[in-house]
Amino acid sequence: MTTSINSGAEPSPDERAIGSILDGIRAVVRSLRVNTRAIEGQLGVSLAQLWVLQILNERAPQSLNELAEATMTHQSSVSVVVGRLVDAALATRTVDPADRRQRRVAITDAGRALLVKAPPTFQVNLITGLRRLSPEHRVQLAALMHQWLVASGLDLSSAQPMMGEDEGTPGRDSRVA
Repeated sequence: MTTSINSGAEPSPDERAIGSILDGIRAVVRSLRVNTRAIEGQLGVSLAQLWVLQILNERAPQSLNELAEATMTHQSSVSVVVGRLVDAALATRTVDPADRRQRRVAITDAGRALLVKAPPTFQVNLITGLRRLSPEHRVQLAALMHQWLVASGLDLSSAQPMMGEDEGTPGRDSRVA
């Protein structure tokens, strides 16, 4: 656990709680980083790209909005990931025959072949762990997380990138984009 920044005194219960929370955040960030590096090194795709491929493999072709809902992210974030998958020929975007204004995203045979080699993803473990909590605890955790991030000065008004995906900056070396 993180040590107190006091003058050598025993940490207070409040300082121990803060240290424990920060240790938990560091463990999540480290696990995501290690899992992302392993996936990128083994498969040449990001953690977010792998997650979208897994969803596309389990479901019929999806709209970007359906994928955003399935990944619990903003449509603009999933759009960046899908674009990289399409560029790498791991997914396709086609016009929806029922509504020609819509595009449908589907996994390709190359995407399915990549999934056969894929290791488990840490974000699936995180979601599974959250679903093991009671609905009341999930709501409480979400509210506390939001309060903490706002109190920390984070801007939550813009869409956040998917876990394991950067901000979509030009020139990113993703091996797939």
